[in-house]
Amino acid sequence: MLVTLKEALAHAEKHNYAVGMFGCYCEEMIRAIVEAGEESHSPVILGFGEGHIKYNKIHLEDISHLMINYARRASIPVVVHLDHGFTYENVVRAIHYDFSSVMIDASSSAYEDNVRLCAEISRIAHAIGCSVEAEIGHVGGNEDSNPDAEEEDQYTVPEDAARFAEATCVDALAVAIGTAHGTYKKAPKLDLNRLEEINNKVNIPLVLHGGSGLSAEAFRATIDRGVRKINIYTNLSNAGCKGAAEYLADPNAEAGSMISLTERMIAEIKREVIRYTEIFRSAGQV
Repeated sequence: MLVTLKEALAHAEKHNYAVGMFGCYCEEMIRAIVEAGEESHSPVILGFGEGHIKYNKIHLEDISHLMINYARRASIPVVVHLDHGFTYENVVRAIHYDFSSVMIDASSSAYEDNVRLCAEISRIAHAIGCSVEAEIGHVGGNEDSNPDAEEEDQYTVPEDAARFAEATCVDALAVAIGTAHGTYKKAPKLDLNRLEEINNKVNIPLVLHGGSGLSAEAFRATIDRGVRKINIYTNLSNAGCKGAAEYLADPNAEAGSMISLTERMIAEIKREVIRYTEIFRSAGQV
């Protein structure tokens, strides 16, 4: 069933777990994520990043139809989410295409500009029942790589987070506490004290970006300090590639069969999603 981010995270808050936002840009990934959620009895968030429009030449309207149809047919709660919407135009388009949640990411802008844009998107989205996520502070790296830079000056300031949440009326807030997008070359140093202070000052669910590669213990420490949505993409992509490589290296595999190849990829992605639902404590919540 298609639900909003606000609805999904309200349940997670009540029962002390996090919902995984699993990045996807094709039907195989969408299917794997939804089937994994159904098998583990867990809510899931289908996340499509604006960057995929440029890098993978996918039309937002086309992927929205796929994601929403899978969500509506699912036996579990499914949020359809625009991840890292950097432009006003594409965020508004996602709202128009019936995404149940959008992220407006103006975290690289000045604080005042971030507030102004996020408040405007909240006004538009909330008018039709769509949830909004924003970011304050700046999560390092990008969705292709992670330079492992020390960027403590970009960490979220708890007092700023509280003011920002009140001024923008967003439904969830992504915070920077030491994670980064992409593949980690070394274990990140999470500022859990900062996260706890933010949670004490902000009255909306918190979001952790750059989740791929963190330990189960690290994830659960953030969940215990108010994180209710965790973004995963890189490890799903790696899992799909692993499945493809194993299939192509298998002497007993059917040569030239795209169906068998994609089924192996889907199986590996499903296995990874199920693993995360168990770590996030969302398994069995439906």
